[in-house]
Formats: sequence, C-alpha cells, structure tokens
Amino acid sequence: MKDVELIVRGTNEGVAGFNKWSFLNRGDLDGQWQLIDTWNIEKGELLFADDIKPHENSFNAFALCSPFLPKHSAVLFTRVEGGTDGTYQRVFAVAFKTPSNDYTFILVNDHEKSFTVSLDFSKALGKKLVLYRLDDMSGKTYSTDQPLELKANDIITLTTYKMDKNDPGKK
Repeated sequence: MKDVELIVRGTNEGVAGFNKWSFLNRGDLDGQWQLIDTWNIEKGELLFADDIKPHENSFNAFALCSPFLPKHSAVLFTRVEGGTDGTYQRVFAVAFKTPSNDYTFILVNDHEKSFTVSLDFSKALGKKLVLYRLDDMSGKTYSTDQPLELKANDIITLTTYKMDKNDPGKK
C-alpha cells in the first residue's frame, strides 16, 4: 500500500519514473540515495512538508532516461570505442528504438575528465536529434556533424523526441 501511495503522490508531483529503493530510503540509512529529499541529515529527523523537494542529482538523472523510453522499446546494439582512462572504460552508451520508430541514446561519462565523442548513427535515422544533459535539460537540437563533449560526470540523452519539461513521458 505504501509503495502505491508513493507512486500516486509522486506522479501527481511530476516524477517521471520510479524504483522502489529510492522511495523506501529516506536518506538516513546509507547516504542520500533517494529521488525526493525527506530527511534532514544534520538533525537526524524528517523534513517538514514544505522542505521536501526533488533530490537534484538523482531526480534529474532519472528524468534524463525514463520520459523517453516507452514500453516495448527495443535495445539496439551499441559500441563505444575509446572513452577509457587508460585502464577502465569510463564512457558508456545505450540505444533504444521505440515502437513508434523513434530513438533514444543515453551516454554516460563517470570520469572526472571530459571526453569528446563522435557519433555515427544519425544518417541512418533520417530524423533530427534533441540533446538533453544533466546540467541543461531544456532540449537543444543536436547536429551530428559536430563533436559532442561529454563533460566530467555527465549524462546525455539524445532522442528524436522534443519534450518540454511539463510534457508527460512517452507511453
């Protein structure tokens, strides 16, 4: 019952996606691993209702993915060349094709330095891409003839969907 209540309340507040542990952890267990801040870490107590707000990094990270991934989207083969720190892979990508023949690409850089990436897929798409990133979720048209900088600790979504921040996610 509690989980359903959280989903219903969160949906009404504009939360675009859910995972159970993010709502069950109020931030006092093992760090701040939730989508909504409900806990005052310094005082060790629940926040007042007026102080509850989205946990920016977690909330925005999920908001870059879930609205663009409708049910029954197919995961496409994706290859990343480069994007290492010399020892470990630091750039990761995944591609999806939706039932309506739209596409969403999610790129992640978990390193403290930037990487410049070249993408080789848009000519096959025949559609314009919109770029959303962790520090700019406004949705800008992206031209694949220009290099793309993945900033340090960055998440980028490239998609054929142009969505306003108030638009509902794709079904």
